[in-house]
Amino acid sequence: MNFIGMLRDLCRRCAACSRDFLEWFVDKPYAVRQLILKNPETLVRNEIATCITRALVTVKEYTIVESDNDVDDPTGGPHIFILGKVVKVLSEQWIYFHAHTRAWPEYFGLLLAIAKMGDVEATVLLDASYLHNCLDAITADKNMALSQQYQRLIQIVEKRSTGNRAVSYDAIIALVDRLIDVCDLTLDPIPNDELRLEYAIEGSRIPVSEVEKGLLIQFWTRTNSNIFSQKLLELHQNYVPPRNIITVLLHSLENDAQIYASIVVGFKKSINCEPFVRGALTYCEHSGTPNGIPRMIEAAASVVKETENPDGHAFLRFFREVVQLDSNRHDIPKDEILRWVREMSPHWAPPLLNHYEPFVRDGAEKYVNELLFDSQEDEPYLAPIGRTMGYSCLEHLKRTYLVQQQNAISTSLGNIERVLEACSMYIPGEEDFYARKQHLFVQLNQNTVEELDEGSEWEGSEAEDYGSSEPMDSVAEITDLNTPNDDIEAEL
Repeated sequence: MNFIGMLRDLCRRCAACSRDFLEWFVDKPYAVRQLILKNPETLVRNEIATCITRALVTVKEYTIVESDNDVDDPTGGPHIFILGKVVKVLSEQWIYFHAHTRAWPEYFGLLLAIAKMGDVEATVLLDASYLHNCLDAITADKNMALSQQYQRLIQIVEKRSTGNRAVSYDAIIALVDRLIDVCDLTLDPIPNDELRLEYAIEGSRIPVSEVEKGLLIQFWTRTNSNIFSQKLLELHQNYVPPRNIITVLLHSLENDAQIYASIVVGFKKSINCEPFVRGALTYCEHSGTPNGIPRMIEAAASVVKETENPDGHAFLRFFREVVQLDSNRHDIPKDEILRWVREMSPHWAPPLLNHYEPFVRDGAEKYVNELLFDSQEDEPYLAPIGRTMGYSCLEHLKRTYLVQQQNAISTSLGNIERVLEACSMYIPGEEDFYARKQHLFVQLNQNTVEELDEGSEWEGSEAEDYGSSEPMDSVAEITDLNTPNDDIEAEL
């Protein structure tokens, strides 16, 4: 590592040394694969990528025009010429990238560092098909007709998805974010073989290619959901770039309905809805559809109502934060958004008030009190919402416990009981409500159990009488053994 440190220092101080270092890599593509992709040491991979980045920056800062360089360089910058050769060598490694997922942070991190050097440098990566390739890698799915490389990639990603070995997509997502930021998606796409470097040199707006735009807007025909945004959120990695990407898609492409559908599908199919809640908040903030916000609130409330054991924390966060959005594309007042959340509360609140997680129940009770009962506003629409809330809570308890013949745990009923009691202020003198409530709780009390203690399975057994309070010897001490040992069709 002393040698690498010395090399990094040379690349920082000497432009000629930096250029020689880069030329060596260009002449030895096998070394790139060995040092950046195949090397088992994370530190070595990271240091080599850092040295290449530093060398490129130094060459850019201190341009050297060699007297024997007869290359016609229309860019006016020899660093672009050497950068093009470096990128060509890196792009040749793409055929191996799927087999070295542990090196993705360094490989794509190097490409991201190049893209951040400037728009011209990012365009060099565009012309090397990196946006196209990265979109292919993110959107790859079993239900698509894929090459053997991407089929193998899916197998590797699935194999490593368990435990702490999940493949990191952070750098590849950040690279896509940067490359999309360089482009203007509102322009007509250009043919796939047309280069864009000249656009960047002239300071013109840069279009995407036809295949890139196709990958950005493709959707599942069965659910009408945008494949790219759905995959992006499913990965649940690198929070800021997905938000930026979805924002650009909503503002630049006419696929608002597909992005909405991808979020709703994620609500319904994902165990962890946190990334889709983030996507929903981004959608509400940037959707070009006038009814986009109430439609998303209604969809989230419907999923909570119809799903058994929903991701309560994530959905509660959505209903809280959608009211607190700093702005939205149609300048809808916060009071109007608050009214929509209140109107849908009889749908989403009962399941969260009766959620299996105590902190979700407590958070839902506090928020419902803020919305309906502690409000100082004299809104005429609150009374019918409060009345509907009471009946919805009764219906939820009946459907959850009596219809499904499930035992109720006493600790999970406290929050919804208190909200039912508070609803009485909006249901004065309605004998039907009180009769239904009394009848329901008589039946519930017959099937209510205390939460089981997390004690020993031996508690209550005869062996307990013969137990000793002294700690037992370990097995090793006793035995003296101490030896080591969907047929879904994708439409482009």
